[in-house]
Amino acid sequence: MKILHTSDLHLGRSFHGRSLQADQEAICAELVRVCARQQVDAVLIAGTSTIRPPRAPRSSSCSPGCWASSTPRAPRWC
Repeated sequence: MKILHTSDLHLGRSFHGRSLQADQEAICAELVRVCARQQVDAVLIAGTSTIRPPRAPRSSSCSPGCWASSTPRAPRWC
């Protein structure tokens, strides 16, 4: 069984008022590519995965459901 372990993604975080969404989406896309290329069976995301400012929207294009739907052989998300 292959497990991809990552942590502290802090999705939704900004840096000095600058949105990091494009960078975060690129990282999420790379995680999907690695999972597909390495035929990962499970993904473990530990630590802080999301940070939402008080007025931020609840949806994120980096959700596990989005990742799973974009891979031919989707791993389990823990």
